[in-house]
Amino acid sequence: MRNIVKVSVAGALIAGSLVAATPAHATGSGLGAYPSTDVYGDGVWHFDADTYSEDLTKNFGTSLGLEYGIGDKVELGFDYGVSGGATKFDERLSLNAKYKFLDGGADGISAAAGVWGVGKKSNGFANVGYLLGSKNFSFGRVTAGVAHSFGDKDFVGDDKTSLAIGYDKYFTPKVQFAIDYYSGKNTYAGVQPTLYYYINEKADFGLGYFRPNNKDLADTIYLCFDYNFDFKKTAEVVAPAPAPETKTGEAKN
Repeated sequence: MRNIVKVSVAGALIAGSLVAATPAHATGSGLGAYPSTDVYGDGVWHFDADTYSEDLTKNFGTSLGLEYGIGDKVELGFDYGVSGGATKFDERLSLNAKYKFLDGGADGISAAAGVWGVGKKSNGFANVGYLLGSKNFSFGRVTAGVAHSFGDKDFVGDDKTSLAIGYDKYFTPKVQFAIDYYSGKNTYAGVQPTLYYYINEKADFGLGYFRPNNKDLADTIYLCFDYNFDFKKTAEVVAPAPAPETKTGEAKN
C-alpha cells in the first residue's frame, strides 16, 4: 500500500475509494488524497501509480505502490517514489498499514485505524496515524475522523493534528466522485476532489485537483491508475469443474 505535494516524492499516496454497497472495484483503500475505512480483500494485491504536477508541466512526484489484503480486515503496503527530489532508496520508500476493526456493511458504521507515509523522520516523511469512521447514506458515504503526524516538526510544521473529513458516491457503476480534506496548515493537509472511471472491476483511472491549506505550496493536478490482482479468485475460476454424471452414474467424457 498506497504530505500530498512533498510526501508524494516518497510515494505516501493511496488512491481511490469503495462504497460498501457496491461491487468490488479496482481501488478500495482511499478516497482522493487520504485513506478511507476500506481495506483490500483477503489475498488481493493492489497496484497503484500516482502522480502530482503543477498544470501538468512541473512534476512534484510520481510513485508506485503495492498493497496486500489479509483476512478482509488488514492491509499492508508500501509506496516507492520514482521521481522527485529524493535520490536514495530509503528516501523514496514509505510504508502504510490499516486495520478495519468495525465493519458495518451497507447500512452500519465502519471504522479503521492505520498509518501512512511512514519512514525516517530525517527524510521528511509525515508519519501519519489516523482513526476513521464512515457510514453510507442515500446521498453517498460520509467519512470523518482524526489524523496526527509523528514526523519531523521542521518538515511537517506546527499543525500536526488534523480533522479528517471525506465524502464519496458512485454516480454509475463506472463513475465515482470522491472528496477528502485534512485540516491544519502543514505540508500535507488540504482538500482534493477526485473523479474515477472504472474500466472494469479490476482497473481504473483517476483525475483530481489538490489544493493545500498552506498557501506557500502550489495547487497540483492528480492522476492515477489502479489495478487489483486477485490470484485466489482467479484460481477458483480456472479450476476444472467435476465432470457431470450420466443417469447410470458414469462420468461423461
